[in-house]
Amino acid sequence: MGRIRLKKLKVMNFASYESAELDFDRLEYPVFIVGDNGAGKTTLFVDAVTFGLYGSAFWPSKFKKEYILRNHEKSLTAEVILEYSDDGRVYKVIRRAGGVTENIVREEGRPSPYIGRDEVNKVVRESLGLDYRNMMETFIARQGSLTSFIDDKPSERRNRLIELLNLNFERVREDIKRDLNMLKTRLSEYKASVSNIEKTFKLYGFEKVSKEDIASRVDELKSRLRDLEEESKAIEGEIKELEDRLMELSSSKAILSNYINRIDGLREESKRLNSELYRWIREEISIDLVRDILDTIELSIRNLKFNEERLKKLNEVYDIIAKAIESRDRLKEYQSKLDGYKDLDDSIRRVSSRLEYIKGRREELREIINLLKAGVGECPVCGKPLSEHERDRLLKSYLDELNGLESEESKLTSDLSRLNKLIDERDSISRGVNMLEARLNEYINIARERLKDLDFRKELSLDNLDEVYKAIKESLERLKEFIDGLKENLTRYLKEIPPEYESLDNVILNLKSSIERINEIQREIIHLGNEVEGILAKLNISSLDGITGVESDLRSRVGELKNRLSSLNREKGSVESRISELERLVDLADEYKRSKEGIGELEGRIRLLSKLDEIFMDRGFPLYYLEILVNRVLTDYVNKYLSSIYPEMDVSFKASSTGIDIEVSINGRRRELSTLSGGEKTILGLAVRLGLGEIITRIHARGTRPDFLIIDEGFGPLDEYNRIRVSEVFRKIVESGLYSQVIVISHEREMMDSNYFNSIIEVFREGGVSKLNIRRD
Repeated sequence: MGRIRLKKLKVMNFASYESAELDFDRLEYPVFIVGDNGAGKTTLFVDAVTFGLYGSAFWPSKFKKEYILRNHEKSLTAEVILEYSDDGRVYKVIRRAGGVTENIVREEGRPSPYIGRDEVNKVVRESLGLDYRNMMETFIARQGSLTSFIDDKPSERRNRLIELLNLNFERVREDIKRDLNMLKTRLSEYKASVSNIEKTFKLYGFEKVSKEDIASRVDELKSRLRDLEEESKAIEGEIKELEDRLMELSSSKAILSNYINRIDGLREESKRLNSELYRWIREEISIDLVRDILDTIELSIRNLKFNEERLKKLNEVYDIIAKAIESRDRLKEYQSKLDGYKDLDDSIRRVSSRLEYIKGRREELREIINLLKAGVGECPVCGKPLSEHERDRLLKSYLDELNGLESEESKLTSDLSRLNKLIDERDSISRGVNMLEARLNEYINIARERLKDLDFRKELSLDNLDEVYKAIKESLERLKEFIDGLKENLTRYLKEIPPEYESLDNVILNLKSSIERINEIQREIIHLGNEVEGILAKLNISSLDGITGVESDLRSRVGELKNRLSSLNREKGSVESRISELERLVDLADEYKRSKEGIGELEGRIRLLSKLDEIFMDRGFPLYYLEILVNRVLTDYVNKYLSSIYPEMDVSFKASSTGIDIEVSINGRRRELSTLSGGEKTILGLAVRLGLGEIITRIHARGTRPDFLIIDEGFGPLDEYNRIRVSEVFRKIVESGLYSQVIVISHEREMMDSNYFNSIIEVFREGGVSKLNIRRD
């Protein structure tokens, strides 16, 4: 049998623990866990282990995540990491609750972990083979529960065992009754089906349910159906031939209608084109003569357009020369004005020279006057000594000269400004002369080039402008007379002449196009007439109206045939429906046979289930099964463990319909349970747990079982003698190889000094936080 061992345990923020870590492989067993009440012994070695394995601590129905959070602080995340091995394969379970909730299990040899509460619980449950209740009733004993099975009443023991082993005989009996009622219902349904089928066959005229009678009648109906189908096929063939003929007539009629409509349209188009043609041509003549006239008109129009273009260009030259003559006359006028400005530059030079002199002399006089006013004793000009009278006389003389120069300067400045304005006028006239000379030359050059293009016989120059101007005027008059003659000639042929000859070109072009189109129309009318005669000859009909009469006769015949075909189809539908109904009767015949067979089978199964219902009554198979399981198996397993840990004791279990009784013998003497000492009862309770654990694991755990025992407060109310006696039992369990990991939790500190435990772990609180102190002997 495979063994499941605890390997490592690590907790963070779990209940009273801030952090704790334990390596089970490094401990020597049995292990004694000691500490005051409330120190955290059960929290670590029971609650943390069960939370790691099952995601729950305490009883699952009472579990709340707040219980495992340190100091019940909801903001914290409690973490338990538990490693265990299943027959050598290591599993690492990580559970987190509180601020962060997470469930992970890593399986040795598997690359990716299992994630999520449901998936993790499934993996752990499959590897352990035990649920939480099984574990807590066998391999982990909470405080006060070690002897619970012995302390129970017989009926409570029976119920506890049935619940642990999931032996719900009442549910089995309920299932049998449910199946029995279901089979009886189905039997009634089968009988009702048989009765209904027999009635249905009578409605169709059958005295009995017979597939042979049905087949005979179906053959008769199928023969009639074949006759109907052959007649229908013949009628459908005739209808198709007639409809093909109708389709041919309809198609030919549509083609003929299109041809006739096309001929009518062409005639209307020809009439319109002729009307348009003779709207322009004066006399109604043949189409061929009209074409010749149009050629003559076209030649006249080209001549007219050429001469009108020449007239236009001569008019343009005429206008240019007129502008040249105007520019020449204005040029002469401007040149005459320029002659009046010949001496203007000399006058400006004289005035400017005098102004320069006055400016220099004025500065000299101001300097002399300033010196004289300052009272110098010498003449500022010659250096001669001066008296005051002479100084005053000189000062007056220089002041008069300065005033005279300033007056002259003002007059000359005004004259210079006037002369400058005259200069601006002269420059403006000079620019005008230059512009007029350029324009005159441009006009002459343009006119000369255009006259050359027109092959004009006189050469244009500045000297003969008036002569050429006169000659062009005479040419224009002659050309206008020639153009008027051409227009008069056109009116002999055309009823009207448009003002723009380009549109007349278009008129001629359109008229020629109309003549071509009229000829095409005549040819197309002849061709379409031949096509119409060919189609009528092929149909052997004289006219389009004749086609309509033939179509009417054919449609009448098709209608008669379709009515007959519809009648045949209705009869075929009735026959097919009858055949289908009879064929369904074949299925009913098969169902009738199956129902009859089913009735026999169901009656047999009902007899069997009725017998099973009797067997699973309270004093039947359930009692028999319990007697074997309890009286033999449980008795053998418990005595096997007692032979290793307490050979003086022998036990026997007796199952009945009301409960499970326990008989105990010590050293061959019968003892009542009530007379057992605390130590004896604890040893018996431990052996019973081990026996139950082996039964449960063999039934549910695929032959594997935990290799650990965790006993919480295993000494209970025992006195010192019995505590030592029970401690010896724990040691024997390890030494005999029954269980390799035995962990005993107690607050009895005097047991720390005993020689029965190989490792001692002291649990204590420091600052409200649980801590461990591991001692190894």
